Amino acid sequence: MILVDRSTLGLRAPTRRSEMTVPAPFLFAHHTVTAPQATDGAEARNVQRIAFSRGFADISYSFLVSSRGTPLEGRGAGIRGAHTVTKAGGRQLKQYGRRNWNGISHAVSLVGNSDRELSDAQVNTFRWFREWLIETGAQRPPDGPWKPWRPGVAPQHGYYAPHQEVNATGCPGALLIARLGDLNTPLASGENGATRPELDLSDLSDVDLEGLPEVYVGAGEYSQVVVYLQRFLHWRAVQYGRPEFEPGPIDGDYGPATVAAMKAWRYALYLAPDVGEWDALVKARSIAVRDGPDTIRPGDVVVVPTGTPIVAETEATRGQALAWAESKNADPVFADIVAALYDAPNEHGVNLAGAVAQSAIETGLGHFGGALTAEWRNTAGMKIGGHTGDKPEDFYRFLNWASGADAQLTHLALYAGLESENGPTRDPRYAPWVKGQSTTWEGLSGKWAMTDWYGDRIVEWMAEIVGTPEPPPDEHPDTVKVETLIRLFEDSDTAFGAFAQTWETNVAAARAERATST
Repeated sequence: MILVDRSTLGLRAPTRRSEMTVPAPFLFAHHTVTAPQATDGAEARNVQRIAFSRGFADISYSFLVSSRGTPLEGRGAGIRGAHTVTKAGGRQLKQYGRRNWNGISHAVSLVGNSDRELSDAQVNTFRWFREWLIETGAQRPPDGPWKPWRPGVAPQHGYYAPHQEVNATGCPGALLIARLGDLNTPLASGENGATRPELDLSDLSDVDLEGLPEVYVGAGEYSQVVVYLQRFLHWRAVQYGRPEFEPGPIDGDYGPATVAAMKAWRYALYLAPDVGEWDALVKARSIAVRDGPDTIRPGDVVVVPTGTPIVAETEATRGQALAWAESKNADPVFADIVAALYDAPNEHGVNLAGAVAQSAIETGLGHFGGALTAEWRNTAGMKIGGHTGDKPEDFYRFLNWASGADAQLTHLALYAGLESENGPTRDPRYAPWVKGQSTTWEGLSGKWAMTDWYGDRIVEWMAEIVGTPEPPPDEHPDTVKVETLIRLFEDSDTAFGAFAQTWETNVAAARAERATST
């Protein structure tokens, strides 16, 4: 199965968002009690519209199962929902002593009313979601076998619990309640929510590749699209019982195992073209089909970015970035941020023009002005885990601009799917599920920041930075401004400010003693 993401569904950005610690221990099953719509996107947008009308920040649920059995992204993995709260009074509160489960659970909700209708395809999608969440590290695995549910059986780690177990409600409906055992059973061969013809791949030696779809992918490079491709191939291997389709580890690397699995699947398409799965995958992920460079063999797969890549060659110099900042009336402290970004290790090659543009947005070009101030040495508005708002204590405080810039670039690389050495210690926002969330600057909208314009503004300012003329060479390159020198001392471990104050106090005391003695 292929998860249909928020952008494909046409969902609006949430009005606010907060992350939760993953892996989440609990998983709840719900139903929306909304009517089916003509398309999956229309169903998701209808659920979101109702949530907004009730004052919620977004769709209440982590994920949705459409009326057709399609897996749809709601708030997403690792994002605190608004789906499971225990009402005052009654057995549930007395038994569990907890009012709010939203920060420790994901919720998958059926689009529809399971008191009336539930299909096998929808049940299998619930099953797929559970396995996928555990596989990606967003959900805690089970501690043991599932205990058949009845009222009073506590939610178990890594298994679906019905909403009504922790709240006085009929949700998730009678039919889902009756199928809880199925929801918590791993998918078996041939069960993925769809019926497909069996494929005979016993002899591939005479298969002619001519006429097969030509799609290209750069070998050895991590891509979120390759992750989707690997999941797709894995479930086809399970469905048809064909080990030829197994891509190996789901790691985003288009390596030999994935190449072999992809070729086997393309052979299968050639033998049974009515399956049409590859074309559907291409359309779902907006992968452009084009001729690759001479160094790439026909039959390889290449992901063509549909936006502006985060990891790319930096086309602007430090001087251009500083000149652009000056043209924007940036605070002098922003020059230190630019210097820190350009001096950072940046081992994965994040486009520094984009990083500067992002920092300009997050810091107000060094003027700050919100809860975050320059004292935090935070170049990109990075928050601590479990933050609850936009208070000063919600933001991470770095020792100096260098560590703040390194954390920003490390986290951007993680978004693009690239792990950094000692990433969790360098990046306070590190989480496995962040990896590969967006390979483009445009994709950061609704993820790094909740505004629709965030990624587009970064790209707009990147273009301005690249288009800024290179300033003339400094006539006195060895001259350092006093203000910059002072800031460097303040950033150092010598605590220059405290030293200077102590020195002045000592001088004043010595002068007073001398005056007394004379």
